[in-house]
Amino acid sequence: MDGYVKVQMRNPGAGLVSKAFCGALHSELMEYYRLISTLEGQVTVQASRVDNVAITLHRLTVWTHEPLIRMQMLAVLADGCRGLKGGALASAIHRHATHGDPYIQDLVKRTLEASADDPPPPPPFHEGGEPTPRLSPRGARA
Repeated sequence: MDGYVKVQMRNPGAGLVSKAFCGALHSELMEYYRLISTLEGQVTVQASRVDNVAITLHRLTVWTHEPLIRMQMLAVLADGCRGLKGGALASAIHRHATHGDPYIQDLVKRTLEASADDPPPPPPFHEGGEPTPRLSPRGARA
């Protein structure tokens, strides 16, 4: 999923819906990475504690169950949307909105709404490492 986001965000032919969809995927990925980082910190802290409170495999499974389901569904969405743009992309996302699980329905609805929003701003540097030229109000390069 991360590879899909990186490729689409650098693709100059990708439309606004595609970029907004990638922005939604990226923010979900960042939230997942934040959870993993927090859990790693907890494991490190627990390893140095003397009391009997420990993070067990069962606790980790409970804490990561919903995020893993969310990542799996987002991966399915990303795979189903490869090569699509505009309305076709929005329709491909919407096809998953009739899923029987209310949690998945909510995730798909949020992703679809985020895909209809403005895309995130482009990164300040392009691949060559040079700053992206900015245009002045009159259209001349600044």
